[in-house]
Amino acid sequence: MKARRIISAAMAAMLALGSTAFAVGEQPKTERIVTTQNGTGYTVSSVGRHVIATGDSSQSFAFAPTDGYDLSQLMITDGEFTDRADVASLDKDLTMNGTTYPIRYESKIDAQGTSVIRATVSIPTAQDDITLSAEAVSSEYTVTAMSQSGATVSSATTKLGKGEAYTMTAKPDGNLYCITRADLTIGQNKTSVALSKGCDEISQGYRFTMDAEGVLTVYCGGVTSSSTIELKTAERESDSDEVLVTVHTGRGISSEVSKDIVKKGSNYTVSFSANRGYAIDALTLEADGKTAYSTPNTNTVFIGTNAYRVSGNDSGCTVYLTDLQSNITVSAESVYDSDNLLVTTSAGIGVKIDKNCGSSVEVGTDVDFDIYVTDEVKYELDRITLQIGDSSQTVDADDTSIRVSGETYRMTTDEDGVTHLYVTDIDKPVRVSATASRNNTNYSVKIQQMSYLTISKNTGSTVSHGKDVKFTIKPDSGYTVDTVTLKIGSKSETAYAGASIIAVDGVSYEMERSSDGTVTVYVDNVRANVSISAEAEKIATGSGSNGKIYIDRSVKSPFFVGYNSQFYPEDNMTRAEAAQMLVRMTNADPNASYPMAGFSDVQSDAYYANALNAFAYGGIVDVDTSYFRPYAPITRAEFVEMMYRLDTTGSYSSSARFYDVSPEMQDAAAIAYCADRGWVNGYPDGSFRPGGYITRAEAAAVVNRTMGRTISSSNVSGIHYTDVPEYHWAYNEILIASSYQC
Repeated sequence: MKARRIISAAMAAMLALGSTAFAVGEQPKTERIVTTQNGTGYTVSSVGRHVIATGDSSQSFAFAPTDGYDLSQLMITDGEFTDRADVASLDKDLTMNGTTYPIRYESKIDAQGTSVIRATVSIPTAQDDITLSAEAVSSEYTVTAMSQSGATVSSATTKLGKGEAYTMTAKPDGNLYCITRADLTIGQNKTSVALSKGCDEISQGYRFTMDAEGVLTVYCGGVTSSSTIELKTAERESDSDEVLVTVHTGRGISSEVSKDIVKKGSNYTVSFSANRGYAIDALTLEADGKTAYSTPNTNTVFIGTNAYRVSGNDSGCTVYLTDLQSNITVSAESVYDSDNLLVTTSAGIGVKIDKNCGSSVEVGTDVDFDIYVTDEVKYELDRITLQIGDSSQTVDADDTSIRVSGETYRMTTDEDGVTHLYVTDIDKPVRVSATASRNNTNYSVKIQQMSYLTISKNTGSTVSHGKDVKFTIKPDSGYTVDTVTLKIGSKSETAYAGASIIAVDGVSYEMERSSDGTVTVYVDNVRANVSISAEAEKIATGSGSNGKIYIDRSVKSPFFVGYNSQFYPEDNMTRAEAAQMLVRMTNADPNASYPMAGFSDVQSDAYYANALNAFAYGGIVDVDTSYFRPYAPITRAEFVEMMYRLDTTGSYSSSARFYDVSPEMQDAAAIAYCADRGWVNGYPDGSFRPGGYITRAEAAAVVNRTMGRTISSSNVSGIHYTDVPEYHWAYNEILIASSYQC
């Protein structure tokens, strides 16, 4: 049933009032206008504006489809409201403002003999000005035919008028294939028709017939909707009067046929051609359980009593098969052409590959490949693949070699970012391919500002791919930068601010601290988003050593104790290890209970806690900061500061010995004091590197000098560390520091 428009309550009330709905003194309309118009696919009996008396009910308008179309809807509108009638459902009327417009339908036969529906709308008495129109849909249909490989259809797409006849033929390609099935789809309905020679089948109004040669004919007497015909094919079996010819080709060899069926007694030729870089090596013929071998330049090859002629060479040859009586297989095998081994490249988007040769080389040739990106801002070289013959391997572009079939080929990358691949002594075809990843044009650079310091950078909020960023971290007066946290992409790392590097995800970035305490971080070759933060701590303002804990050079016991027969000489000494080791060379009583130092990051039962409490009691370490950072590496400056305070309670001044130690530095007096006494040394370049870390081996040498211990004064018998060989530079120093004095 057709859905009707709901008339508004106000309109219904107006209709109910009848003549009283008009304003006082206003007269009802005596004429109305009915407008009709032609449109795509239909005509109307009278077109234009028609003035009709409101009381006239004798008028009507007929709508008819044009050729190739069917009426689908009739429409009425007063400019504000619209009603529709579905022609296919034969809706009986249109309604406008409570008035019904009857519709009469009739079926006519057109020139093609097809039934078409026409509609006439009658005009009742009414006051409204209205417009009548229609919609039409095409009655042209499309029949689509397609086939799997092995058959060809006569027409892939055919457009037909409703009721027109359809014919299509499909023929197998050559003798090898046959059409086995047709899938017919009309609307939502799909049927499958099995096909064979001599069949005659009907499905959904379509007739499928196949003759003795396997040619299919599809016919429909009158198409009434669009449809699709899909043909399925298969290789057919040879008949009793036929033979099957099978052709096999090795790598790099081409032939026009791979399989064919011919009549017995026929003559047949099989031709082979070698692609560039390959040569035809051998021919094999198999028939009746017998096998014969040949070369491309052999004149005749025998299979039993049958002789077949061969002509050609290793670039191309033809086998002439005469009077075939049984199935036969002809194969051609290949070898690499030693004079023309192919050398090819395949560069991905944004990649360029150059080589120092042409498209082919002789056996034993060395070839160099230069691989690089076309735009360093947009692309980054990602993966490189080397194929030697049938074997291949893929590696990251920054690898130093690539191994294929047991051979290793060297790769290097120069300062311009060009990767060089060296393929030596070539004996098979070579193919090099490479891909690049696309870089984001810009990466964000963020600073997380913390208390008591200021961080600045030498760039804006973003930086281009591959560019460098420098961060400057300046502490407030009375504070020092303690730690720096650097985040690159999703990876982050925190380092002591006095360190020389900060490593994030295996990449090291340089750091340096100047004499005024400013820390600079250099982030080179940016390839991900970057953010940085830092922590500051208040500079210790303690009065230094009070003379209660001091160096006791009469101590005879060892300073160092190893770990399970190992010393770990190259490990950086931690702050906790330094306190525990240095306290052994002092007057501190190991059985005394010193006041708690009060550091929030030191447990009361830590192995070094008593030593640290003693040092805090003696002013060797300052306690006006919250953290001691026991497991952080101790710097050279921090280490000599402890030794300085252990040996004197006074101040000390000296001329500058190291260019990187200014008199204003907090540890300048300690460094000068210890250096002047020969306990510590600088580096050949004149630096002391106060922010550098001190290793356990270096610390052993320093305390030995401080205490005046030598190999002759030490009982080193029985002391052995598995990780300190005799040739180690600090071998004797480590033994001395680990031994009792004589």
